[in-house]
Amino acid sequence: MTTKQHAQRKLTAAEKATTLVLEGKNGAINALTHDTVNGYGILRDPQTTRRQLEQARVLIQADIAMLVATDWPTDSDYDHF
Repeated sequence: MTTKQHAQRKLTAAEKATTLVLEGKNGAINALTHDTVNGYGILRDPQTTRRQLEQARVLIQADIAMLVATDWPTDSDYDHF
């Protein structure tokens, strides 16, 4: 494999990882933006809030794992294009 081909593979993998990370991030944000409180300022449904927090945590952990596992392009990889 040539250096240019290796760089192309890194860019392709990074592009896919970016898409997945942003989708997960947006999902986590969405899970965290739907709390409702009653007239006393207390959560109406703490169990739903807990599920939302757990869902966001799972998505964030997956995003972090993707960020760590991806072989991100370096400046020299971009120089081939």
